[in-house]
Amino acid sequence: MSSNTSSIADMIHSKIINIGDTIEFKFKGNHFVASIEKGGLITNCLFKSPTSSKYVEVLKNVVAFTSLTAWTEASLQDVLEEYYTRYSSWKRVVHKASKLTMGELRDRCKLSSAKIDPEVHKEIYRLQKYISKLETFITDNGFKIPKKDIEVAPIKLQEGRAVIKGLKNKAAFERIQRIMIDRPNHTDNELYNYIKTIN
Repeated sequence: MSSNTSSIADMIHSKIINIGDTIEFKFKGNHFVASIEKGGLITNCLFKSPTSSKYVEVLKNVVAFTSLTAWTEASLQDVLEEYYTRYSSWKRVVHKASKLTMGELRDRCKLSSAKIDPEVHKEIYRLQKYISKLETFITDNGFKIPKKDIEVAPIKLQEGRAVIKGLKNKAAFERIQRIMIDRPNHTDNELYNYIKTIN
C-alpha cells in the first residue's frame, strides 16, 4: 500500500470500508448513489433529481468505475450535462454507513498503514500510563470516570530504557532538570556549564 495515496481497494483491504457499502454525493439538489464492489469498483449507479421521489438507474453503459473521480465526472457530465471541472470527489462523496467523506476515510487508511517512529510510540505509551494513573485516582476518590469521546485501543509497548545511564554526578543532573523546568529561557552557556559537571 502506498504511503502517499490510498485507493478504495486499499481502504477495503484495511477494513476502513466494506464491499457492498453505499457512497453518495449531492450536486445542486441532485442525489447520486452507488455501491462499492470487490477491487474498489464503483457500480449500481442511481440518481434522483430534486423534483422526483424515485431513484433511477444511470450510467448503464459503464460496467464499473475504477475511481471516485471517474464516477462523479460521469454523473455530472453524462447525467446532468454539467461540465463542472473543479469538483473535489474525495471531499464531496460521503460513505453512507460512517457519514464521513471518502477523503476522511482515506486519511484514516493512510494513518493505519503508516510506520510510526518508535519515539512517538514511547510517548503514546507514557501518556497511556499517565491516563491510567489519573483514572485510578478518580475512582479511588469515589468519582466516576468521564466517558471518552473516542475509544482508542491501547498500544502494547515495552517500557523504554532510561535516556541516560550511569551518571557520575546525579545531583548535577537533577540540578539541570530543575533549571530547565523552572527557567525554560535559560542561556545556552549557563546550561552548558552545568552539563559539563554531570560526567
